[in-house]
Amino acid sequence: MASSDTTSPSARVGGRLVLENRILPGWLRIEDGRIVAVEPDAAKSGGPYICPGCVDTHVHGWGGYDAMGGPDALSGMARALLRHGITAFLPTAVAAPLETLVAFADDVRGWTSEAPADGAEPLGFNLEGLVEASINLLRRVRTEARPPGSAPSSADEAAGAAAAGKMP
Repeated sequence: MASSDTTSPSARVGGRLVLENRILPGWLRIEDGRIVAVEPDAAKSGGPYICPGCVDTHVHGWGGYDAMGGPDALSGMARALLRHGITAFLPTAVAAPLETLVAFADDVRGWTSEAPADGAEPLGFNLEGLVEASINLLRRVRTEARPPGSAPSSADEAAGAAAAGKMP
């Protein structure tokens, strides 16, 4: 665990600091959530590595939690992600019916302001499936379209095609 004092708006975190061009033993001084100084200290040369976190822009679930599982699942996911170095993320819905995607979006919007401080920061959300569904619909229209003059010969044929998912 990193040496730190994070009980106030100002904090120090010590260890082997992973910087852009080297690894430096020392301390990060943090004020109001921002790094304001890097302080070299050879005594921290055996400390833990302190490095920037990752931002994951496509997370369906993590740590046994599903992004579409509601606010409690989102909180669990955020905490689990932070323990693995993800500092910010976009919960991502799987392809689903529109009403399910709307409910997911509402859940994430409502949860974002209540997201746990000890978890990765939510940056919004992704809706997977809308583009894929549109592309698949266009493919289906192209491959299953009937040539002119070959419309269903009866209401029964049209109903059968609709039931089979093959709209004329």
